Amino acid sequence: MNKSFCDRYWKQVWLRKGHKKKPLVTSFFELDVDKFMKKQRENIPSTFTCHGKDGKTLLSIYMTKEAITPKVEGYEPASLPIETVKCHFGGERYYIRCTCGKRYQKLYMCCGFLVCRKCLGAQYESQSTGSFLTFCKRQDKVDAVMKRKDPNWDGLGRPPYMHRSTYHKLMTAHFKAEEKYTQKIEGQFEGRGFYL
Repeated sequence: MNKSFCDRYWKQVWLRKGHKKKPLVTSFFELDVDKFMKKQRENIPSTFTCHGKDGKTLLSIYMTKEAITPKVEGYEPASLPIETVKCHFGGERYYIRCTCGKRYQKLYMCCGFLVCRKCLGAQYESQSTGSFLTFCKRQDKVDAVMKRKDPNWDGLGRPPYMHRSTYHKLMTAHFKAEEKYTQKIEGQFEGRGFYL
């Protein structure tokens, strides 16, 4: 049986059973521990409040160099340990251990608690887009780079002052995405008994 046909079949079964799509990580407040620690290095230890776009307080956390403790009314959440990893060329990176035991750089807020993407059951936007949208995004990225070099670029030829190697790399990525999309479309038609 064709792989694309199998995927569509199981997706229909999944929808019939009433399963819902996973939420996107963009719909949750994100705490990037590495950026936060580097920005607030001098002010640690202290309490920080994280505000949303509307100015509403989303989360209050007590942070030391060893751990982060979220403050939630009515609960005493466990403090999450912070780990430091030395980089090869100097400097360091900060990671945080989620309650599941795995190490992450970003945690997301849900109901006043900080959890990782896996515990939250969320997915990235790129995971929820279809093959056509993925191809369109790749094409838009290539077009944006070309237009940055030459605003009058019409899609033909290398823009002036762009290295040949850069141009070939971009066009190769574009053609690979186009080829993958074409193969997927052909596979869907073949699964229904049509052949292109």
